[in-house]
Amino acid sequence: MKKKLHNHLGIPIAEGDIITTYHKGYWRLVKIQRRFLTKDDISRFGGASGPYAGKKVGDEYSPIFVYEQVMTENFKPVTRKTRKECDASYCQKVTKDIITKMQADFNDGCNQLAALLK
Repeated sequence: MKKKLHNHLGIPIAEGDIITTYHKGYWRLVKIQRRFLTKDDISRFGGASGPYAGKKVGDEYSPIFVYEQVMTENFKPVTRKTRKECDASYCQKVTKDIITKMQADFNDGCNQLAALLK
């Protein structure tokens, strides 16, 4: 069964989804590594203003996403499966709504560029 969770924006995301990440391009999420706070995490970052303020040992926090590149940032398919990882907070699921917005932004940009040529 595919692991599934909600990202920091509350959007459901699961292994197998296409995502954007800290790294350029488009990626397929292949693994979600859950993480839990340790005593060391709390002692280093758990102060009153730290990111883990009010948390306790064993509390779950942002997972690590492991992913493989499927397309470059210029929409070129890749054949070599480069595998990378980063904190889930740097990742966003690619949805049809996001693609529609990308297409609209691209068309607007092309129209603005064409106007400059006149």
